[in-house]
Amino acid sequence: MDLVLVLFSMVQFDFMKRRLQTSMLILAAILSTASMCGDDEENEDQDNKNVEASLGQGIWRVTYFFDQEDETSDFDGYTFTFNNDNVAIATKNSLSVPGSWDTENSSHGETKLYLDFGTTSPLEELNEDWVVVEFSSVRITLEHESGGNGDTDTLMLERN
Repeated sequence: MDLVLVLFSMVQFDFMKRRLQTSMLILAAILSTASMCGDDEENEDQDNKNVEASLGQGIWRVTYFFDQEDETSDFDGYTFTFNNDNVAIATKNSLSVPGSWDTENSSHGETKLYLDFGTTSPLEELNEDWVVVEFSSVRITLEHESGGNGDTDTLMLERN
């Protein structure tokens, strides 16, 4: 009888040990996933800050704009400044058009740049929520998928 009790205790201990190991693995997986989500959010926030810091320095110009066709020449002579107060100013000769800009993380984890220059032509073409595809201190490449026709518009800004 003592031998049966000892064997039963060993089986019960082994069962409890496996359950504890399984629980620990599940807990480790949950914690790992949670920490990765936090890292993603921190990376997205850092991307926003980097884009904002890049835009906030210097004068920018449109080096490429594609909306069903290459329309870069429409922006010849325009320069853009992006102030820390989210005011964007487009300037060409003596014309100065105020607008707004902001960055945000999309629900898909992308950094978005929102531009709005009102109804002044051709600047109204830039009024979109652009996905930041690539950025550095001297170049930002943006894309916007048009809702109506599914085309992808591309905007490239470079710092002078």
